[in-house]
Amino acid sequence: MYYEPVSVEGDTCEGPVNTTYLSGKHGAESVSGIHELRSDVFLGIRLTVLFCLPFILADAAFYQLQILATGGSTPVSTVVFKITLLLALSAAALLRGRIRNPRLSKFALVFVAYLIIAALYQYFVLDVEVTDILISYNTFYLLPILNVLALSIPLNISDRLIMRLLLALFIICAWLGFAQYVTQQPIVATSSSDGYFQVRIWHNPNGGVKAFSLFLYPERFGGFATIIACLALAMCARRRKLLVALPLLVLSVLACWISTARADLVGLVCALTTSVVLTFGKRSGRTKWLPFAFLLIGLLVGIYAYSNSMSGGNNLSITDTSSFTERLNEWKYYLSMFSADHWSNALFGFGISQSERLNANSVVAIDNIYLATILHIGIVGLMILMAILWRLWEEIRKRAESEKNILISAVAAYYSTLLCVGLFTQAVAAATAALLLFTLSAGTVSLLKTHGSGVQS
Repeated sequence: MYYEPVSVEGDTCEGPVNTTYLSGKHGAESVSGIHELRSDVFLGIRLTVLFCLPFILADAAFYQLQILATGGSTPVSTVVFKITLLLALSAAALLRGRIRNPRLSKFALVFVAYLIIAALYQYFVLDVEVTDILISYNTFYLLPILNVLALSIPLNISDRLIMRLLLALFIICAWLGFAQYVTQQPIVATSSSDGYFQVRIWHNPNGGVKAFSLFLYPERFGGFATIIACLALAMCARRRKLLVALPLLVLSVLACWISTARADLVGLVCALTTSVVLTFGKRSGRTKWLPFAFLLIGLLVGIYAYSNSMSGGNNLSITDTSSFTERLNEWKYYLSMFSADHWSNALFGFGISQSERLNANSVVAIDNIYLATILHIGIVGLMILMAILWRLWEEIRKRAESEKNILISAVAAYYSTLLCVGLFTQAVAAATAALLLFTLSAGTVSLLKTHGSGVQS
């Protein structure tokens, strides 16, 4: 008996092979049966993931379907889709018997260990309920961990299939979003009778409705439209796709606009800039530091918004900056806690979070990824999380620059805006949900190269 690799449709694992038993006709039939079983299991895993993906992206759709079915309540959380994805990836890991990206996996293990420490600190020192800890962890940190796992154990789902799924979902969401904008009515449910589901900030300050489509926040609808805009721009490099790409680009930009989320409009400009560099640039490495350049742009936008709000200009319009003054007051309120509390809270967190399925346990919203993370799991947690997000950026950036793949370029362009948009919103959930589009298909191209096939987009 000795060990040799067994390959099934691009899926390789190592296991013991009895050459005496497998040398005959029955042995060949046995191996064929094992291969077919593995192939069927992987097909089931991929189909399960594809079913879950739309509900992870359009994060209010599942709740709204439940309200239609039950008459108002939402007994099941969207966490079921994340857990299903976690189980699917774990099953794939057992079948493969190996992982990629060991350094990234180590970062994730360190982060999981820290989350356990932070949870114990919040429970024993800050008296935070266990259910509140679990719900908030699901909201903010499960998706980054799933991305690391998906990169380490690629499912190799076809990028073309994911793109078609994306475009179909966008057509539905765009139609509903434009209907909300034109009629100035929400059209779909905005809250549940049991209080577990509520669409946030969908009222315009000057009256009317912000287009939120099938999302929990209008800004997430704008973010999804930004991904599609980057996808359309990447398609523009292929002449045969221009007739589809140009109308799609216009439609997605308009969809982002009607969400009236100004952080998304800044993000749209930054994402399209990255998309242009990735799609039409010739030299590699140009996009590496773009997230920090966009962060600087976000700071300049914040300075402008503050000075403009102090002068009282541009009220009740898309350029209204008065809400930025409210954000500054929010940040001032929370920053005052650092001088009043013990240093350990700053390191390990105050246990303050704002999850969609929790009653807000804070006085005002936070609307800043950096401050929100520190308030929840502390400075140490922020440093580890940012290290993971940066490693994920490096992974997708290198792939986008080297392969000129439409899907990868679009997701990389959107993900490059995280540091900037995070100044004005808690952007981790939306950014890492989008990153799943890349991580779930990440192994496809490399495996095609390994087997000598051409790379297709």
